[in-house]
Amino acid sequence: MSFLNKMKQGATDAARMAQQTLEVTKLKSQISSKEREIERNHTAIGQAVFAAFQAGDLSSSESAVNEYCSVIVKLQSEIQVVEQQILQVKNERVCTCGHVIPGDATFCSKCGKKYEPVAVSSDAEFTEAVPASQDKVAVLCASCGKENEPGSLFCIGCGAVLTG
Repeated sequence: MSFLNKMKQGATDAARMAQQTLEVTKLKSQISSKEREIERNHTAIGQAVFAAFQAGDLSSSESAVNEYCSVIVKLQSEIQVVEQQILQVKNERVCTCGHVIPGDATFCSKCGKKYEPVAVSSDAEFTEAVPASQDKVAVLCASCGKENEPGSLFCIGCGAVLTG
């Protein structure tokens, strides 16, 4: 590949990564907004209960508390949907053990659970693994040669146990 083609590819990759970062930032902003709304509802619950306490009838706050709680549950559900969208944009998924793994991983790097690779959408095709930091070195699998994150216990490509 010529120097100019490499430069063009690098610029294209940078633009795609910037677009991904922008999309994730927008989604995280939605989550923050919903979390603030949850806080407002928590405050409203407290105010309703206190007003009922002052009136001498705590049961009078029950309908308001139920309404605020229903709104909170709905908002929490919406947050989970947005969190799934973030994982999709980043081409990642959450293992049953709670570890976030690449969407194309065949095995979880922490618990070794086997997965079918997720088909990468055209929007997420540019997602690449970025080293966590300069001082951490990726772990190569002795069995298949797949690059794994530092600290991985199992290969994401073949599921083999990784050794130090």
